[in-house]
Amino acid sequence: MAFNDAAWLQSGRYRLQFIQSHAADRWGHDFYELISGLYVHAKKYPPSDLAALKDEVRKLMAENRQWWQLHDAHALVRRLAIDKAQAQNLKSSDIDDYLDFLEEQT
Repeated sequence: MAFNDAAWLQSGRYRLQFIQSHAADRWGHDFYELISGLYVHAKKYPPSDLAALKDEVRKLMAENRQWWQLHDAHALVRRLAIDKAQAQNLKSSDIDDYLDFLEEQT
């Protein structure tokens, strides 16, 4: 069964927009959790529509550019994504490809 990753990510984007205006102190934390979670989510449920997913990732990265551009952001997402993958018994050998993918969408 294919999973609609774009819709899943869109709901995460909307949640971040709400957090930005109602609990701004959590905004960065939840952004990093969302993009590290997307790595695991996409490994478990391969995207049914890669173009739609890329579109949502572009929007997410544009809306949260200030968090992605911080000095330690890539290292933090790497660590979070690897931890999440290991907790699910998933390999994380392609984490650099995922970080490159995120960077390409900015």
